[in-house]
Amino acid sequence: MVCIRAEVLEIFQSKAARLTGTIDIYDAVRNTRIDSRDLGTEILFENYASTFQGDRRALSRDSRNRIGNSPQPFPQDEHMLMQAADRLKPEIRDELRRSRGIL
Repeated sequence: MVCIRAEVLEIFQSKAARLTGTIDIYDAVRNTRIDSRDLGTEILFENYASTFQGDRRALSRDSRNRIGNSPQPFPQDEHMLMQAADRLKPEIRDELRRSRGIL
């Protein structure tokens, strides 16, 4: 029987950007709202980084997969918001196409 041991230092990085809004469709002649729909999306950055000291055999499969990863710089807020906006564009186009039936 052999006793094996390892100490793991794990870093979890996480950052999220959420972009939400409402599309309101108005009748310009009557100046009334015809339809209103909520839209939203979220961009998520996650990174695991780990190091260990001890016997590698003592590590779980998940720990072994994360060993060697290093902390990454967090994405800039503006970059994450632009990604979220790019993700929302097709949804906005679809909503506008659907609203043509209302008009």
